[in-house]
Amino acid sequence: MFDFLFNLTRPRAVVIGVAALVLTGVAAWLTMTRLAVHTDPADLLSKDLPFRKTWLRYERQFPLNDQPLIFVLDADTPERADEAADTLESSLIDTAGFGTVYQPRGGAYLRRHALLYMTPQELQHLADGLSQSQALLARLAESPRSATLFDTLSDALDHDTKVAQLGQVMRRVSTAVEAQVDDRPYDMSWQTMLSDELDPGTQRILVAHPHLDYHKVMSGREALARARAVGAQLGYNTPGNPRMRITGKVALSHDEVQTVLGGMTIAGPLSLLLVAIVLYFALRSVRLMLATLVVLIIGLVLTTGLASLTVGHLNLISIAFGVLYVGLGVDFAIHYLLRYRACLERGARRREALEETFKQTGGSLALCSITTAIGFFAFAPTAFTGVSELGIIGGAGMIISLVVTLILLPVILILLPEHREVPPPRQAAKMIAAVLRLPTTHRAGVLIIAVALAIVAAALAPSVRFNPDPLDLRDPTTESVTTMRDLWNKSAAAHWSITALAHDADEVKLLSDRLSKVDGVDHAVSIFSLIPKDQDAKLAIIDDMNLLLGPSIAVGTKPADYKPTEADVAAWLASMQRLIDSAAAAQLRDASGPLVESSHALASVVRNRLESARKLEGPAQMALMTDLDHRILGTFPQTLRWLVDALTADRITLETLPDELRERWLSAAGSYRIEVMPATSLDDTTQLRRFVHAVQEVSPDATGAPVLHLESGDAIVNAFRTAMLYAIIGITLVILLQLRHVGHTLAVLLPLLLGGALTTAIMVLIDLPFNFANVIALPLLLGIGVDNGIHMVHRSRNTLPGHGNLLETVPARAVLYSTITTICSFGNLSLSPHPGTASMGLVLTIGIVVILACTLILLPALLNPREIGAAT
Repeated sequence: MFDFLFNLTRPRAVVIGVAALVLTGVAAWLTMTRLAVHTDPADLLSKDLPFRKTWLRYERQFPLNDQPLIFVLDADTPERADEAADTLESSLIDTAGFGTVYQPRGGAYLRRHALLYMTPQELQHLADGLSQSQALLARLAESPRSATLFDTLSDALDHDTKVAQLGQVMRRVSTAVEAQVDDRPYDMSWQTMLSDELDPGTQRILVAHPHLDYHKVMSGREALARARAVGAQLGYNTPGNPRMRITGKVALSHDEVQTVLGGMTIAGPLSLLLVAIVLYFALRSVRLMLATLVVLIIGLVLTTGLASLTVGHLNLISIAFGVLYVGLGVDFAIHYLLRYRACLERGARRREALEETFKQTGGSLALCSITTAIGFFAFAPTAFTGVSELGIIGGAGMIISLVVTLILLPVILILLPEHREVPPPRQAAKMIAAVLRLPTTHRAGVLIIAVALAIVAAALAPSVRFNPDPLDLRDPTTESVTTMRDLWNKSAAAHWSITALAHDADEVKLLSDRLSKVDGVDHAVSIFSLIPKDQDAKLAIIDDMNLLLGPSIAVGTKPADYKPTEADVAAWLASMQRLIDSAAAAQLRDASGPLVESSHALASVVRNRLESARKLEGPAQMALMTDLDHRILGTFPQTLRWLVDALTADRITLETLPDELRERWLSAAGSYRIEVMPATSLDDTTQLRRFVHAVQEVSPDATGAPVLHLESGDAIVNAFRTAMLYAIIGITLVILLQLRHVGHTLAVLLPLLLGGALTTAIMVLIDLPFNFANVIALPLLLGIGVDNGIHMVHRSRNTLPGHGNLLETVPARAVLYSTITTICSFGNLSLSPHPGTASMGLVLTIGIVVILACTLILLPALLNPREIGAAT
């Protein structure tokens, strides 16, 4: 039936070769035109999973709560942070390619109504302080210059005038003057100066929804480039300006794809190079090495072409199949060509060598192809779509690799000029020969050690961990990852919150009350949480403050058309001298006390500034004064504008909430969103599971990051268990049906299972957990590792050479070299900058080495010496 494979004429070989090239060209065209790359991490799990369906329903109802791009702005003061956030928001809205842009913490609306969110006690305390500072605020509103502030402070010291936060004002002015002397950036925050309750921090968050095409390899590249261009135009990330960082799922995905592709760009060519080097030393022939590489590349192109017709795309996991194919596809060619070369070395003609090679290796290669494909296909029926698609592509690739090896290699060998292979001198040392005989000469010792290792591996098995955190699979040095971790550390409760849905206002209140009482829940937030309590009392206090402060500070809200003059410089110098004198007089009246200490410290730094300023010429003095004015009072007009706006705030109701805020809590379909905040950190998986289950007992359809985190991990672990079961059953049945010998089947499987167990034990010892990326390793290792045992058992069932040592045969050598090529390929993955890919490469490399050792040492010891070499 297969006689044509070794009885080819050169014309027929040319025809087959041309047909193969045409087919390869078609496959390459299909790959370039039809094979897409899906970069959305959410697509790695099936959308039919119940928790995924719940999440997708939630996303459809509340699309604004999706956070594709998150901008994190850090400034020196709250005022600068607010200004930077508002400016960036308006700039992004005006930028093509962006849809909705908003500030999740409320933006301008909640800032205007900030006073209503204070408690009545806090608000009254603020009102008392502002009434004491009314004179100071009024003078600065009319003349927002450092000279005015120095004179006001001097008046307060001279007349013991009560000014709220006077000591704090002096300390911050001291800091501003010292920063100018040291040429350091510094801006005083007047908003936090008014009251500690008004300190919103110096970090602002924006969320943007760019228009994306996930079928592009780098779907977020254009949006990120435009966003960074906007930031550069605004001067962010430059000295003295706000710092802008970008994260969110689009940025995380972009950085991940960039990292993965960067690793694959290096791993692919390096794998081919290392494989070529190993092939040369294994085959000792440039001709045979090049023939192998041609077959390997053709098989890879045909596999990608088939992938474009079947799966239609690659994902963040299946994109690694190219490197996997290089490591695995070459194995068939190594076994084939080592046997072919051995035949030539014995003096056989080319056709005779091709015929014997096919008869000796065809069956075992076909069986190996099937078992390796089973290792891949085992993931196909699972809900882990990312690996399921890799399994389909990889399994098909193994069948293609077998076909091109058994058909194209003979074609290439026929087309090449016939060449006699001279056997190399083999002068193996007696020590090496003795070592190779150890598994059979010390059979009992090998079996005892194997049992002991199996017991150790079994003892370590319960310590195997699975890490369900997808962020740990990304490059920790990228901006998107470091920024996201920073956000998590600062607001862990918000990150681990769970979302529940209610159908009407009554259910919201009832469900919020029940959820707040759940063990492990801190509180529940809904749209009604945005409606402040005690608004009547608060509005009365605000009205009183407006009557007292409004007219006197309104002037400061207008842009100042101020051009300093020489007279202003003289007044500035005089104000500093007066402040020094007033502080000295105050110290004489009261030698101790916090206020005196603050005024003395301020006078000291002002004296140094005054002495250095007097040494300068007029223009330099004016520049120095203008700079100090900006450092001390640059944020003052903005604070006054906010205060005037806040003092005219009106009542908040559901109807007055802005649409962009209301739509994040109340959907167009009438669903209400309830955010459930945990009481403690949920870094521990046990605590996370307890929290999720407790909330879902009250609201079964609750969803959110904790649910996705937990359920995704469970889905992948279940996929892993299912794939392992399918792989073990499928491989065992195939081997048993082919070998038809229980003892030989066990001889193939036991080293494989021991190798798998030892691999997991090593992972425990080096603290390497399973994760979303490397979970494919064990089922795949079963499919790969079983090939070694199949080749060895097949050889043992035929007459062995005179020395009778299975480890000194061609299949044993082929097993060694094919494993080395696989290690060269998979080992490159472990050097990837992408932690997920690197962990997959590391687990595969460890597993392959361990399984090779188990096969070469344990398998000969398991085979009955009287059966070795017996024909079946």
